[in-house]
Amino acid sequence: LPDISVTVEEISKQQFNTSLGIGSPGSGKTKDEEEEPADKPKGKEGKGKARTEAVYYQVTVKDNGSGMPHKDIPNMMGKVLSSTKYGVRQARGRFGLGAKMALIWSKMTTALPVSIRTARDKGQLSIVSLDIDIQRNEPNLLRYEQIGNDKSWHGTEIKLTIEGDWRSYGSRVIKYLRQMAVITPYAEFELKFCPGHGSKTKPVHLHLARRSNKMPPPPRTVKHHPSSVNLVEIKNLMDRCPNQEGTSVEKFLVKEFQSIDKMTADAVVAIMAAKGFKPGTAIHRVTTNELRLLEQAFRQYGKFADPSGSCLSPAGEYNLRLGIMQQIQTDANMIATFEAKPRVYEGHPFVVEAGVSIGGDESVLPGITIHRFANRIPMLFEAGSDVVTRVAKNHINWAAYKIRHNLDKVGIFVSISSTKIPFKGTSKEYIGEDCVPIADCVKHALMKCAGELKSKIVKANAAKEKKDRKRNLTKYVEDVSRSIFNVVNSIAQDPAKRQRSSLKETEMLKQLASQEPGRVTQGRLAGELHRYIDTVSYTHLRAHETPEHLVCRLLLEKKKISNTKIITIPFCQILSTNINVYTTG
Repeated sequence: LPDISVTVEEISKQQFNTSLGIGSPGSGKTKDEEEEPADKPKGKEGKGKARTEAVYYQVTVKDNGSGMPHKDIPNMMGKVLSSTKYGVRQARGRFGLGAKMALIWSKMTTALPVSIRTARDKGQLSIVSLDIDIQRNEPNLLRYEQIGNDKSWHGTEIKLTIEGDWRSYGSRVIKYLRQMAVITPYAEFELKFCPGHGSKTKPVHLHLARRSNKMPPPPRTVKHHPSSVNLVEIKNLMDRCPNQEGTSVEKFLVKEFQSIDKMTADAVVAIMAAKGFKPGTAIHRVTTNELRLLEQAFRQYGKFADPSGSCLSPAGEYNLRLGIMQQIQTDANMIATFEAKPRVYEGHPFVVEAGVSIGGDESVLPGITIHRFANRIPMLFEAGSDVVTRVAKNHINWAAYKIRHNLDKVGIFVSISSTKIPFKGTSKEYIGEDCVPIADCVKHALMKCAGELKSKIVKANAAKEKKDRKRNLTKYVEDVSRSIFNVVNSIAQDPAKRQRSSLKETEMLKQLASQEPGRVTQGRLAGELHRYIDTVSYTHLRAHETPEHLVCRLLLEKKKISNTKIITIPFCQILSTNINVYTTG
């Protein structure tokens, strides 16, 4: 299971200059500091300059993964556009590893090389220090060696120095890691920020523990779908095909594409033949114009079966629920998740997973908070233009699901997995609402979650209402039982009242008049009434009946006095005594 640690250390300007070889270690100050005048103004101008001064950080990222092969490290880390993605499957992230992007940023801001330590399982430890020759797009190796791996460690550690501003953007790093913990709860994350000497920035130590031991299965590599390829991809597939002279276009289609059998291949070639193509032509004789005919035939045929979803690896409902619980610290009962079936957009399969939560700790604000993921990577920017935001805020009637989206703390979590995420713009931070199949699937998934939450909210509201009613009823038990006991007891003790009352021959009056230990007392009336309230159905609360009236009616209609006797006193008999039992006491 993955363990990832990130360490950010703020380094002083002296340390940075020393690593560049331009400092003056003997004096303990840099050349600029030594020549700085003692009477330098320290007003607003001085403060402004201090704020704009460059700050440098040493960033170390370490994992316990499979490591990198020693021979591939230079191209993997020191050469741009060196991808080896020739198959079709879900690829994690949006740009690849992102290490080369970090290396280029380090080169632009500090001109220092990147240091790499990596080892594969039971293999030697590779230690590499390299830079990128941007003009030639080639790695510049400063150190490239292998040593013994005594501790049998496996994984990768990358260390580089960059210019940055932790005080302004450190919160984004923390947010990103928290989001990663939501979508990958089977991983353990640790972040350490160590401020430099004399820095006013506080240190940070964030530990996000693993919540799940269940990792999603890795995605499988499948063949291309004919609806998803363009002219260049068709040409590349033909060039990589062995025995080009003995492979006809029909055989090529069956061999290299999914959802194409011999009958379908013949139908596609027939469309091409209608425009002058000769069936049975070997692929090495196919011209550029004939490639265009093939691409057009794919679009014209349009009856291909949907691509396989086995090339996708979504997080899964179980992991998503655990991640949400870790993020917002809410009741697990108020979380609903849903995973839609694989669907297709422009020939690429995609899966939408959604989660909706109600409540959370003090860090969660009232209203709708949206968390978006693409291929299990958080998207933090341009949320307002994203399909998830538009659907959640404009196309779902939350009130119909008993959710007060303006008052409740509503968390929306949507993860989209696909072999090709249809991002808008070069930033790859949002998916447009014009991707209709994805928008429809997101809406369907959120409505499923909201429907599940609605039943939970209704049950929770009913339980709360029952609890409130019980509390209201219990509050009046003592007063009502005392009042009724006093009224009935006065009838029992006064022969004249008993003679006028319709209760004169009842068992209750006889017990009240007796001195036996088991006689009716105020305490017994109150105790029996408490027990009866615990079991009573609160639907008995009739229209326009106050809780005090209900207590009286329940007590007078049916009251268990002893283990063997049940005394039923019609309500009208008490009213016939002209005594207002509702207000007595």
